[in-house]
Formats: sequence, structure tokens, C-alpha cells
Amino acid sequence: MQKLFIDFEPDGQVTLNEEQSRHIAKSLRMRKGDMLTLTSGNGNDYGCIIENTNGGLVTLSVCYKQANNSEPSVKVTLYQGVPKSSKLEDVIQKCTELGISAICPTLTNRSVSRPDEKSAKKKKQRYEKIALEAAQQSGRGIVPEIMDMTSLEKAVKNDDSELKILFYEGGGESLKSMINQDVKSVSIY
Repeated sequence: MQKLFIDFEPDGQVTLNEEQSRHIAKSLRMRKGDMLTLTSGNGNDYGCIIENTNGGLVTLSVCYKQANNSEPSVKVTLYQGVPKSSKLEDVIQKCTELGISAICPTLTNRSVSRPDEKSAKKKKQRYEKIALEAAQQSGRGIVPEIMDMTSLEKAVKNDDSELKILFYEGGGESLKSMINQDVKSVSIY
């Protein structure tokens, strides 16, 4: 079933915004009587039926509410070194589909791309849209947070995860030996 994220708690009747309405009516070609799922990222899904697709805005009726159990129990934050060109967009899409909770583009000594503040802000908006679309497509219960671009030093200093993993070819511990059942948050560098 198609899933859409909204920024409010649905109650009774819901009217979608223009962008979502156009997506439902034109791209997906859904009509009156079709079902879809809404979520506001609070852990609940709302089953809805389309009541009206006329006039440019889609109106829905909420039929039921149920808990969304699609999120992993461990919150994983990925600190991804900024790659060349648009490769970070692919990383964000795939990691969202896999269940990452947050993604932080990280500038390292070897990062070729070093956007200025204005460009970084624009890219962050693009990354947030990619994460939203990937979360909808994969049936996630939340949209991963896209953090502001930061240096590796600041990222490590401000990280409060229970377990921090830095992959290195000379490392000696296996991933399996580091993870235990009690860990609730993990950072991957």
C-alpha cells in the first residue's frame, strides 16, 4: 500500500497539500475509493480511503490507526564522508531504505567536495527530500534526520551514541564481536 508522510496528526478527514495531491492523482493515478497509508513519523500508521480527487486537492478519510513496527530497535547514525558529484544522494537513498536513523555528511581530510554554507544548505534540502521519498517508497515509519555537514573532528566530539564504529582495514575486531543486545544507539564512521 502506498505510504505518505505528513507533518500533522490525522483525525477524521484529511486534505493533502498540492504536491502530495498531484503525486496521488497524477503520478500514482489513484482514484476515489483507493486506500493508502499516512504517517507523521510518530510510530503510528493511519489507513485512509480516498474520498475526493477533484479540484486539485485530495481528501481522505481515516479508517484506522495502527502501530508501525517497521523501524529497527537500534538507532544507527551514519557519518558519511562527502564523496564526489551526486554519489551522496545514492548513499542517502539506500541507507534510508536499509533503516538508518540519521545521516551526517562529514568532511574529512580527503574530501574533494567542500561546499560553501549557501550551497550546503541547498544540498541539505535536496538530501532531506531524497530521504523522504526513499522512506515513503520503502514503508518506513520515520524519515531519517539529515544532519548539517560537519568535520570529522566535530562529529566524533559531539557523538553521544553508546557504540561508535570506525571501519579501518588494519582493525582487528570483528563487527559481530562488538555488537551486543543491550546497545540502543550505534554510530558508524
